[in-house]
Amino acid sequence: MFLKDINLVAGSVIAVDGTKARAHNSKKNNYNQKKVERHFAYIEEKTNQYLKDLDVADKAEQTEKVKNIQEKLNRLKTQKLKYDTLATQLKESNEPQVSTIDADARALLVQGQVVEVSYNTQAAVDDKYKLVVAAYTINRNDRNALANMILETKENLQADTFTVLADKGYNNACEIETCQQADITTIVAQQEIVNSNDKGTQKNI
Repeated sequence: MFLKDINLVAGSVIAVDGTKARAHNSKKNNYNQKKVERHFAYIEEKTNQYLKDLDVADKAEQTEKVKNIQEKLNRLKTQKLKYDTLATQLKESNEPQVSTIDADARALLVQGQVVEVSYNTQAAVDDKYKLVVAAYTINRNDRNALANMILETKENLQADTFTVLADKGYNNACEIETCQQADITTIVAQQEIVNSNDKGTQKNI
């Protein structure tokens, strides 16, 4: 509001975009249900193989080999306990992912097909002098971020209406509709507005 009062913020056209910031959590330490299930399958496969090897070595009275195989089986048991815990965390949290180092971080698409465990910092910028008028950090991609960003901007500016510019990553009909219900005009790449002259309504596709 101070920036608006001294005429550094116009509050008529706002651009929104997100910037990915890599978290202190590698992809190796980020898990979803499919990844956990792959580890369970690997553990089961190796366990069955080691049990067969153990039976052969035991019958051949290969004491050292038996000891070595038993150690491998014990390591697999420890690994299974780890993935049991992760599976429980996923189930109880109702989250699609769990990160073991940086708990709030999520695997996000950062560019093209590149995925990194990251945060996504959202910023709304006024077009007059390119000053930030709202910002916050989320752990999901842009697709479901537009409405919250714009409602926060509207509150910060205490504005009745303005126009929002955003790239195609924000092209989500539900998010755009929420903005329009708040009297905010949205211009999102690939967004199409279909006007119905008969009913006087508009629909986002």
